[in-house]
Amino acid sequence: MNDPYKTQNRRQDPTPDWDLPWSSQTKDHRNASQSAGRGGGNGESAKGEGGALRLSRSERRRARASIKAQTLSNSRPRLLDLPVVFALAVIALLLGPPGVLGTAFFVTVQGALLQVTPGTTGEQIANLRHLDPRPGARVDLAGDVRSPGTASQGVITLTNHKTDAAGPLRNGAELVAMDGRPLIEEIAKKSEEIPFQTISEGSGSVVSLVQRGEPGLRETLVGVGSRRIGAMLVAKDPINAVIHRTSSVASGQKTAALTFDDGPDTFTPQILAILAQKGVPATFFVLGGNASAQPSLIQKIRDGGHQIENHTWSHPDLTRLNVDQMRSEIKRTSDLLGGCGFLRPPYGSYNSTVTTVAGELGLRLALWDVDTRDWESNNRDSIISRFKAEIKPGAIILMHDGGGDRSATVAALPTIIDWLLSNGYALTTLNRLT
Repeated sequence: MNDPYKTQNRRQDPTPDWDLPWSSQTKDHRNASQSAGRGGGNGESAKGEGGALRLSRSERRRARASIKAQTLSNSRPRLLDLPVVFALAVIALLLGPPGVLGTAFFVTVQGALLQVTPGTTGEQIANLRHLDPRPGARVDLAGDVRSPGTASQGVITLTNHKTDAAGPLRNGAELVAMDGRPLIEEIAKKSEEIPFQTISEGSGSVVSLVQRGEPGLRETLVGVGSRRIGAMLVAKDPINAVIHRTSSVASGQKTAALTFDDGPDTFTPQILAILAQKGVPATFFVLGGNASAQPSLIQKIRDGGHQIENHTWSHPDLTRLNVDQMRSEIKRTSDLLGGCGFLRPPYGSYNSTVTTVAGELGLRLALWDVDTRDWESNNRDSIISRFKAEIKPGAIILMHDGGGDRSATVAALPTIIDWLLSNGYALTTLNRLT
């Protein structure tokens, strides 16, 4: 009777019996094995007549399964080799295609690392990477573009390299494209003075300089083309002038000083005669031009015990002159007269500059408290009326001995002197009054 297991096993198992250790058994041996199997009935292995090893069914199945597993393992790649394969692939990718392995190198282009082959030039890299630096623009001093692309040209710099961009690059070379620098328009510096202010302290007709004023300095940066102002700064602060005005005498003292302007002239001798007759002194503010033409009258004034002071050389409004002209008007007259202590500015017009220049020449300004306005009126009674309306203790009285027809002044002077004396006033010169 045929063995159903053997027949079924051969049909399903592709592995032939000759792959097994027992495949060399003869037909007789197999028959003997079958007889022993039936006789034993326990499925254990036994030796046949020929001495070959006889396996049970279960042992044969296990043996066939082991052979299949070994065959399958030999036909698949080993998983432990995959990391090595991957690493080799990465190295090959970095070093480039076959043929340049171990010869490629790296350069830096605009901060990025780039692999290149030997013989590559900087110009080739510039073209490949489209390195095209733009020219700079002309800008105004505020930074606004006035003319694009008209300033310095852009450049491509090559560092860590001994040759120019046309030669082959070396490992570590660095290419940087830089746009052209902007060109700022020409800037002009404009300087101008900052005027100082004049601070007046006190009250009275005698003006003296306490602190000299100095102008400040302002500097402005201006674009030559655009005329735009870029910055304005104060390089120097101004120093304010301080002038002090004082009264001629202490309050309550009934003294007064007669003063005469614009001489010496035609009416000066008549006024000198009246003063001598009344026995009172006066102060004469003379013009240098008149004094130089009539030195004998100057001497006569001095001989009469009167005071002579400065009224400029030609009677200009000093505030309309520059400093040099102003100084000349005052100094020439003082030099002619042998020195003065007071300056009466024509028209009573002065400012801090006049006060400063006069102070530098050793002069104080002498104004007036009583203006008889004899310079505009040829009426004796009108002159006397204005005098009486303004007179006060310590007054400096303004009258004129030159500059026009002063006959009304000559006529009013005796009455004015008599009124002062009769009202308890003492008449004196300006330097004794102040």
